[in-house]
Amino acid sequence: MSDNTFVIAMPRFALSGGNLVSYHLGLSLQSKGYTVICDSGFSVKNISEVELLKSNKGIVGTVLNLLSFLLLSVHAVFYKNYISTHHLTSLFNFIRRCKFCFVQDIECEFYPKSFKWLGNYFWNNYLCAENLIFTNKILAKKLGYEVGDIGFPYIDIPSIEQYEKKYDAVLILRDGDYKNPLKTYEVFKSVKELGHKAILINASKRMIEDAGVINNLNRNDFIKTLSMSNCFICLSDWEGLGLPNLEAYALGLNVISTSIPSAILLKEFDEKCVNIFDGVIDSAMIRDNLNEIDVKTRVSFLKFESEKWFKYACNKITQASKN
Repeated sequence: MSDNTFVIAMPRFALSGGNLVSYHLGLSLQSKGYTVICDSGFSVKNISEVELLKSNKGIVGTVLNLLSFLLLSVHAVFYKNYISTHHLTSLFNFIRRCKFCFVQDIECEFYPKSFKWLGNYFWNNYLCAENLIFTNKILAKKLGYEVGDIGFPYIDIPSIEQYEKKYDAVLILRDGDYKNPLKTYEVFKSVKELGHKAILINASKRMIEDAGVINNLNRNDFIKTLSMSNCFICLSDWEGLGLPNLEAYALGLNVISTSIPSAILLKEFDEKCVNIFDGVIDSAMIRDNLNEIDVKTRVSFLKFESEKWFKYACNKITQASKN
């Protein structure tokens, strides 16, 4: 495999924030004349043939995820310019270090307390790759690295249609303690009790029957739902970046969020657009119009930061591939 060919791990070709950023990183490399191959664990495709799809949840989904990670890790040993995108996609770094490790989150935090030791082992094994690529300076600093002003990835919304505002607030329920699902559901109910029309997108394995709860959406339908709302609420204890905050901001919504990287980075640019969640949400935070900066300016800022990040990532990858 030549220096001009890169292989990107995309577990199951599943539609996720991580795979979405990885996919667009691949497109960016391809636009510079490089050959980009995507490996799902189960199949290998040129990036032009890849379509990311919603994956099934439950036990079957978990088994398929684990099998995908294992197969990708085996494949990684034989690739020259392999870009690992999840800490379980290069399990055999201790045999042969992969060329690139794409750090999108602190993934050892995903493990329950009884398995923290295992998570820490896998995580440290992941970080021993030859080259680390971070999604933003806040994540890098949290892990003890100084990378300077590298921007952050934002996936552009192809066409932003104007929809009538039907909802006061949108929240997403996701699995994992660090996603704070119990608090998310609690706040969803409290927002409704305040008299607001709230929507909870259930992207978890939980079965919930409640007014305002809808099943997980593909990206286009999620964007449409966001655009019909006045406010987006994110209550994750931690995210490596937090793409939904960026998408909500691009659509002109108010953002209420915990102090995850995307919220901090947005607030550095637009002080009034983000309310950092301190345990209480009131009606003013949801309904007050904070849109002093118009949507066009918001999107221009996001594109500028994203171009900066893709330049950082592509330069690091292409330069290191020559060594």
